[in-house]
Amino acid sequence: MRAPIYPPNLAGPAPSPMRRPLLLIWALALCYSCSLLACAQAPSAAAALPQIQTITLERDCFGCSAGSRLQLQSDGQVSFTLTGKARHGTVDQISQGRLAAGDFERLCRLLQAQGFFELPERIEDGDTQDGAWTLISVSGPSLDKQVWRRSEKVPAALQEIEAALDALKAELALQPPSR
Repeated sequence: MRAPIYPPNLAGPAPSPMRRPLLLIWALALCYSCSLLACAQAPSAAAALPQIQTITLERDCFGCSAGSRLQLQSDGQVSFTLTGKARHGTVDQISQGRLAAGDFERLCRLLQAQGFFELPERIEDGDTQDGAWTLISVSGPSLDKQVWRRSEKVPAALQEIEAALDALKAELALQPPSR
């Protein structure tokens, strides 16, 4: 059996035992400086918010004469609609408003802090087949998350988000125009 033929060592002679610690220190310093550079360029987890353009809270039920829809835009525009129903002889009534500076970003941070993006898409009781429901939708260029619920057993995180949206609506005093 023949001995295997290996290509000649193209890297040159092996470093002397005296140079090995110097090479190791140089490699460690290079790795450390690269990791510092990567940390400096990466945004912190707290600052990394998904790009959200619209937050919507809808509420309705089968027997209700009207539902409601609160829509908040990242540019500060707010729309509140009481949705009418033909079977009850009601029509949509819309009012407009504007968010205060920073309100939209605070809501985005609340969504992230409460784990909205990890919540299930549907939250419902197996026993409840009809009745009031709530839908929170969040959308952006590469984002579309909805959480629909028909349950009195609301996770604390979702309760917190709904309460913040209701408080903002109350603060803006959004009421449809009276006829």
